[in-house]
Amino acid sequence: MPFSLLNLPVIDPNHTNHNRGIQLSTSSSRPDEASAFEREELAAVARLAARLWLFEVDAEMLSILRNADIVAAFSESGFPVPETLADKNNDAQSAATENDSALIDELAVDFCSLLVGPKGHVPPVESVWRSDRFEGQPAADSRTFFELLPRYQPPSKISDHIGTQLDFVAAVLEADTDEPEVFEIVVRFARQRLEWTAPFLSAVERRENKFYCWLAKLTADLIDTLRNLSQ
Repeated sequence: MPFSLLNLPVIDPNHTNHNRGIQLSTSSSRPDEASAFEREELAAVARLAARLWLFEVDAEMLSILRNADIVAAFSESGFPVPETLADKNNDAQSAATENDSALIDELAVDFCSLLVGPKGHVPPVESVWRSDRFEGQPAADSRTFFELLPRYQPPSKISDHIGTQLDFVAAVLEADTDEPEVFEIVVRFARQRLEWTAPFLSAVERRENKFYCWLAKLTADLIDTLRNLSQ
């Protein structure tokens, strides 16, 4: 998953873990820097995916997804941003604004019908997915991992929401340490707590919504990468 020159600005100013942009590169001047760059790349993708699973696409996020560097990076990695997000009115600001509002409204409807419900949706929460109820054992198990990062503050009260789980992965990868335990925690978490996401993401893909199908494929590739990290 090679991402180059991908800059993600602050995603949620009320979330203390989202307090800086993330600079990504695919090369390093010294071999011992490689793992640090890999961590930053994975953290950036995990942070973005977390945001998109947790919240509706708003004007700021739409702008981020249209950023030329981000579009190029995802295209080069084999996950081109869906054409439905393209800005087709660069020469007419008023028309672009009107069309963007319509697109954002459409994506909001997709988000709610696909992930929120109340009926016929695909629940993005491990406890609900496994036992059809909130706050099951998976939520407690996720919080046990969160305790390994004492300052971590989840962006949602739902500990086993896929967005919260990916946000934790990003926070661990962003931790200011060179200790090898960072990769160990991420691999363990991906293997133990993100196993449920395979059928969830497949179910999302079957809905054939272009944007969320793209997000599901991107997330599946990310989780597969996390499970197989070199420790």
